[in-house]
Amino acid sequence: SILAEGDNVNPGSVKIAVSGSELYVGGLGSDSYIAGKITVDGASAGAATLNISNDIGNVIIDSGSALDFSSTSAAGAQLTITTSSFGSTSLGGGLYDLSGTSGGQLKIDTGSFSSLDSSQESIFDLSGSSGAGGQIDIVARSTDLSLGQNSTYALNSSFDARGGNGGALVTLVSPGVANIDLGAFNLSTNTGAGAQFKLTAPLDINLDRTLKVNGGSNGSGGQIEIQSSNSYVNISGALEAKGGTSGGSGGKVTVSSNGNLAIVGGVNAAGTAGGGANITLTSDSGAIDVGVGIDGGSGTGGSAVTLKALNDITVNGVIRTSSLVSGGGGSINVSSTSAFGPVTFHAAGLAANAAGSGSGGQILVANSITNVDIGASGISANSVSGNAGSVDIKLPGLIAVSGAVEAKSQSGAGAGGSVFMQGSAVTSGAIDVSAGGSGSGGTINLSGASGVTVNGSMKANTQTKGGDIIVQTNGALRVTGDVFAHGSSSSGGQITLNSLGTVPGSVYQISGSVAADGATGGKINLA
Repeated sequence: SILAEGDNVNPGSVKIAVSGSELYVGGLGSDSYIAGKITVDGASAGAATLNISNDIGNVIIDSGSALDFSSTSAAGAQLTITTSSFGSTSLGGGLYDLSGTSGGQLKIDTGSFSSLDSSQESIFDLSGSSGAGGQIDIVARSTDLSLGQNSTYALNSSFDARGGNGGALVTLVSPGVANIDLGAFNLSTNTGAGAQFKLTAPLDINLDRTLKVNGGSNGSGGQIEIQSSNSYVNISGALEAKGGTSGGSGGKVTVSSNGNLAIVGGVNAAGTAGGGANITLTSDSGAIDVGVGIDGGSGTGGSAVTLKALNDITVNGVIRTSSLVSGGGGSINVSSTSAFGPVTFHAAGLAANAAGSGSGGQILVANSITNVDIGASGISANSVSGNAGSVDIKLPGLIAVSGAVEAKSQSGAGAGGSVFMQGSAVTSGAIDVSAGGSGSGGTINLSGASGVTVNGSMKANTQTKGGDIIVQTNGALRVTGDVFAHGSSSSGGQITLNSLGTVPGSVYQISGSVAADGATGGKINLA
């Protein structure tokens, strides 16, 4: 190894022609200072490590300096920068090449009262040509972490941690606010699993642009974990952790905040050729607002999307956990931490459909939510030939679904699913829980204290035994289409349409036909 000790190192341009080296630059009483270019040259140069530290003073790398520890035949090099409790870390810009067959490692750890900055853009190359991407660990212990690809950020830097086969590992820690330009990170991989990205801060987290930790062509999506323990999270772009196009499960995305949580560009962790994604968004004391949809779709099933907040939850797009090739539809769970409300959940649509013989998914909106407003895309938990899924919405306020609500089995032996909606008033598009093959029809159960309106038909048909349709209200009951529970080769289902009429001005109106016929008749109760 080569050991160079001293407070100041100004090599100009130094080439170290050995296979694997360790360079230590340290200081006890004054600054640790580097200017010029340091190159480790050799077949195993990537095995080199550079440790820059100072127990009392500052760490300064002068403008235009460069560190070339790259290797074409070995793993990437390691650069560690550590400052004292009262010192500062100042990077003057330049190229830090730690690339290798697998990516290099960058570790920056500042002191309890120190700062971290770069006056010009510092470019870190931690890419892996044939192996996994590099590893980035940045811990700020005093000032806010401000990191991005232009001079508006204190640490003006970019990070190339691409992998040939496997994603990078990124850990960022701030003691206060975190302002991060996600475009400063290249975390892509050609093959293998996607990168892992973790950011924690106690105060505000502001993230610009889009973060991508997608899997390679045949790899699973990566993992994203973002946490603000005492404040808000605001992401101006999107979060992506998609599986590969020819294989690989969807990724895992977990974002939690104490205050409001906003993701303008939505979340996509779909695994269209593999297993399901896992997406969890939580706001302990605020609201959740997603600018576009949440896609946790999969090729073979198993996705889960969980949303939980104290205040309103808004998704201006479809929430999807459907399977596309085989396997069951995933789950969608929405709840609130509020004990008092009111809390409104809005989404353009909910989809947990299953391909092939897989079962439809489960859609649950807990009674801690006050009101539900679903747009024209409606709600679906269908299956192609397996059992349909379930839609379960029970809450104290209004339920409004502009589109259709479906839990159908289209063919085969699968049974129709269940739709249970209970609120102070229920308004929905057409509802269908039919089974297109030999399975039994499903169940529709609607309960609205002040009224129930279905803008379309209600169907629980099947080739065997018809399903059950139950509607109960104290107010108006309106259905603008047919109400059918056919059972072609067995008995018809049971239909109960019950309006007590205790709400003044209540009306009872069925625009279409009501039938529960079959080989043996079903039951119809109109009151």
